[in-house]
Amino acid sequence: MLNTIDKDHPNYELTIKIFKEFKDESLIWIVDRWADKNDMSKMGVLKLINDRHNFKEIADYLEIEFKNSTPKNLEIFLENCYENKHKYILNEDLKFLEKDSRLCWAIINNLKYKYKEDIPTRYNFRNPYFSLIFLIHIELFNFNIQVDELRHYLKQISNKDNPVVFLSKYIENPEFIDWALKYTERKNRIITFPNFTPTNSNDQLEKLLGYWDFLYINDLQKYCIEINKLKKSWQQNIFREKNKENPKKYFHLPLKKKTKNHLEKLAHLKNMSESNVLEELINKAYEEYREYK
Repeated sequence: MLNTIDKDHPNYELTIKIFKEFKDESLIWIVDRWADKNDMSKMGVLKLINDRHNFKEIADYLEIEFKNSTPKNLEIFLENCYENKHKYILNEDLKFLEKDSRLCWAIINNLKYKYKEDIPTRYNFRNPYFSLIFLIHIELFNFNIQVDELRHYLKQISNKDNPVVFLSKYIENPEFIDWALKYTERKNRIITFPNFTPTNSNDQLEKLLGYWDFLYINDLQKYCIEINKLKKSWQQNIFREKNKENPKKYFHLPLKKKTKNHLEKLAHLKNMSESNVLEELINKAYEEYREYK
């Protein structure tokens, strides 16, 4: 069902044919072929698809374009799309990416790194799934990226040592996510995507994982060193926060084995913790000192 073209319009049947044959993911390369015909730049195409939130909005844009075309031009365009259809990854083979924005960002960051000479640095990616399809089907079209390469990234970030698994104790904690992102930004220059300013915890997590997934895939040695530093720093941060709530100051006092055994026995006899026994003995000794003095 079309929104702006009625059945009496000369382009009605051709438009119906296009949308019957080409749906969802295919609409992104359809936009590019139509834009190329009308001299729109690649950056213009990227902005166009990033400004739309779903495939229906892309279809609505195309419908208006088709409405304003001539039947002859639209027929030639449709034939061109039929001829080139086989050059693109099938929609169903891309569906595993649609709801996984983390995986999309991981692939975008790695494609940008792998093909850094071919992807303009000024490109700004906002919608992870649409932007990834743009890279595969438009910007990197000549490199013939296959779905197996995309699935390989899924295997990589599903490994047991990846950031989400390594930080599994903390990753669901919004306080940790906020702290970890600030820590990462302070310690490193984050140039990975997403690069927008986070407005909620989920945005923060996507930005955080965008950096750590990229490092994990491309420099495992550095990743292992740096992610351990992050984890230890968080544990130290927790310890400091707990101490703020506890007026006691903690000391490490090395004791000889014999003295340690005596302390354990006293703690058991008094039904007290070892630290409380030490406090009692020290305070008692100090009071005796003051009386003697």
